Amino acid sequence: MWLKKLQMKFRKRGFANTVLLQCNRLIYELLESDSRNARKKLQETIGNHCFDVIRKRGSQEINDFRKEMIETVLEIVQSDNPIVSMRRELIDIIHVAVLNRTFLLEKFQDRRQELYEAFDKVMGNSEILNCDEASSILFIWSEAKSCILRLLQFKYFEEVGKDDWFSRYSKAYSIYIEMLFEVSLKLKDEKDCSLDGVTFPVAKRLVEQFQQKLIGEVIG
Repeated sequence: MWLKKLQMKFRKRGFANTVLLQCNRLIYELLESDSRNARKKLQETIGNHCFDVIRKRGSQEINDFRKEMIETVLEIVQSDNPIVSMRRELIDIIHVAVLNRTFLLEKFQDRRQELYEAFDKVMGNSEILNCDEASSILFIWSEAKSCILRLLQFKYFEEVGKDDWFSRYSKAYSIYIEMLFEVSLKLKDEKDCSLDGVTFPVAKRLVEQFQQKLIGEVIG
């Protein structure tokens, strides 16, 4: 029994080290490599150039990003169920990315500050959601983190594709957040929300059903 437990421990440690090394390699190739062509090819492969923005912001930004990514991946690989932990982390990232992308949509441009203030009150952190620059950076970081985690997910955790759960959940959550913004503004203006009263709960329920199926709980 003790031998089996020891073998499992070493296998888990080996898996964790392998994933962490790959994570470090991806960060280097996307943010620090001197080979511009290699970076461009990798970014085209993943279909996202958000890493250019992080790199242009300087070495401190790169170091901060690496530290957060390594901490995130370490937490995932050391968990009792890495697959579920990976899914949960990706769901959290989708939430941050979608929320901040929605703030920057043209349809909310004229009332963006009202939305910032409303969500600041709900979240109790006025240092995060208070300006376009903060939302832009949070969106860029979330997109970058999701790209790296998706590459790791495909290689070490589970199959991914263009129409897998990540894509479907992102679409469902985007619809939910846009509706949430619209309802919030209508309530602020004391306008009729009767139609939203039917469709908004459906969108919210769909998101919660997704979460329950993917990670076994509802996280909001």
